[in-house]
Amino acid sequence: MLRASLRGAAAAALLAGCVADTNENDVADTISAPRNVELGTLTCRLAATENLLVYARESFACTFEGDDRTTSYAGRVTKVGANLQLKNNQTLRWLVLAPARYDAPGMLAGSYLGASGEASVGVGAGARLLVGGSDDAITLQPLSVSTTTDAVGLSLTLDSLKLDYVGPA
Repeated sequence: MLRASLRGAAAAALLAGCVADTNENDVADTISAPRNVELGTLTCRLAATENLLVYARESFACTFEGDDRTTSYAGRVTKVGANLQLKNNQTLRWLVLAPARYDAPGMLAGSYLGASGEASVGVGAGARLLVGGSDDAITLQPLSVSTTTDAVGLSLTLDSLKLDYVGPA
């Protein structure tokens, strides 16, 4: 549990650092840093949710679309933090990034940690950044904001996502 908390805090710090101003030295560091390979897109649709205000569990049906493959995953998000949100429909979409090309069935299966923020009144939006998966090398970077309909509330949480491989879609 402590390791998960530390990884979640590190992911939150990474998310906060993404918004910080850059200077000339930061630009030089970014140019020399290795680039991630875009593997495809992961789309998850809310199947069920349980919200206890400071703790929530959500189940998702997920589809990964890569170069030559479409695969299915069952996803479970656990949230800890201020989660004052009621929702019926939600779709999450991420770019799937890795430092190298992965091409194995079930390659996204595993646990991811990070942070998220959402706000909604009827229609809502949010953003999430999660890191983990195969050898903790895969990043789920928001392709666009998550979209919510039939929702009301505000959420700022540390999240964990568990993806289980279901098979070809």
